[in-house]
Amino acid sequence: MKKNTIFAVAIMAALLAAFAGCKKSQEKKTRPENMSLPPSLRKLDESDVGYIEGKSIVIVLGYGFNEATTVEKIKADLDSEFSLKKDDEGGFVSVYVFPDDFMSGKYERISKIESYIKDNEELAGLVIFGAPEKTNKTLAEMMDEQESGRFPFPVVSFFPQDDILGTQYTSDLVIDYSGNSESSEDLENETVHVIPNFDTAKAISRTILAMIRNKGPFETNDALIDTAKEIIGEGHSVSRYVDSETQIPAMNHFTFEN
Repeated sequence: MKKNTIFAVAIMAALLAAFAGCKKSQEKKTRPENMSLPPSLRKLDESDVGYIEGKSIVIVLGYGFNEATTVEKIKADLDSEFSLKKDDEGGFVSVYVFPDDFMSGKYERISKIESYIKDNEELAGLVIFGAPEKTNKTLAEMMDEQESGRFPFPVVSFFPQDDILGTQYTSDLVIDYSGNSESSEDLENETVHVIPNFDTAKAISRTILAMIRNKGPFETNDALIDTAKEIIGEGHSVSRYVDSETQIPAMNHFTFEN
């Protein structure tokens, strides 16, 4: 009888150990403890980490977001959370500033965005803030080169200063602010675009994570507004952009206010 009891206890201990091992293994799959990854990427599950291997994110800071101190803060935050590419080496995120990084001689050329996209080879996403005029033209020409007619990665455009219909066509998601900003001049004068209770760096971080988890372009459907809300963050009212002339709501363009 005693031997049977000992035997039963031994079996129970073995089963518990096996269960604990499976649970621990499962936790590793969903919460990888790879300390070599930047902080925000450590939160990803195994499939997300596998998806971004060899990929990168391109950020373009245009009108309203290109002032030196603004750029410095955004870069510092993104470097801490995701690791910036420096001199086109290492890192996961590349940041380009318009017009500084888009000069050709003494002229500003937003068309240089094409080379930045291609230089980064396989992209996990493109994020643009304050897109200058003709950004959509360059992107549309690049899309024409794609067999599917679309980019294989998501494109999100915040507060574009470009043609609205063109931006909607070349982006998966367009986000605008419908309230009154605190900038005293027009965005085209390159002033800082201050939106109450809106942290640009955090919005970029949320956008990057949403892109990674989606693993490709965002679908234009009724659920896209949920992605917009996730990216914009809490404390804001989000609604579809409505064309002032046709009164037709856009499927991939959203506005928010406090």
